[in-house]
Amino acid sequence: MGCNECFCWKDLKTHYESMVTEMDKIVEERNCLQDAINNEIQCNEQQSPLIAQIDEWQNSTIEKIKQVAAQARQQTIHLLNAKRMTINTEFENFSQELKHLKESGNYVEQDLIRLNQMISRFKQDLGQSTQPNMIELHTEQSNMLDWDSLIYVEEKQTSTADQERQQQPISKLMN
Repeated sequence: MGCNECFCWKDLKTHYESMVTEMDKIVEERNCLQDAINNEIQCNEQQSPLIAQIDEWQNSTIEKIKQVAAQARQQTIHLLNAKRMTINTEFENFSQELKHLKESGNYVEQDLIRLNQMISRFKQDLGQSTQPNMIELHTEQSNMLDWDSLIYVEEKQTSTADQERQQQPISKLMN
């Protein structure tokens, strides 16, 4: 049963031997194919252009983040320095005026009150300029980002025959 031919015992034995030989060839082909698949998997994991693209995306994304962080640092330094420079310039003017008034001796009580008020204001301004709460930092929290949508992989649709083969159980494919 199974063969479409009728054989005598002698021919049946010869036919069976040829089927055994054919089966051995199929097993050998399967083994070679398994080796090729294993080699391909190892090569793909190590040298896949997709892995290289993912690595490139990762590096460029990290570089962009570093650039944005560097810009934010520069902006912060600029804002901190701008306030300090203003205080410094005003303080130098104040120092010149104080020096001039002391050397000339031409000052009155109102000048002393005003000079003391200016010193108090400088102390306050200096204290505020060193406080980080004078500058507000806005960041996008990483848990608010949908990281999975920034990069992902999906399989392309293949031909209809491939789709049908992928959907069939292996037992059907063997028949």
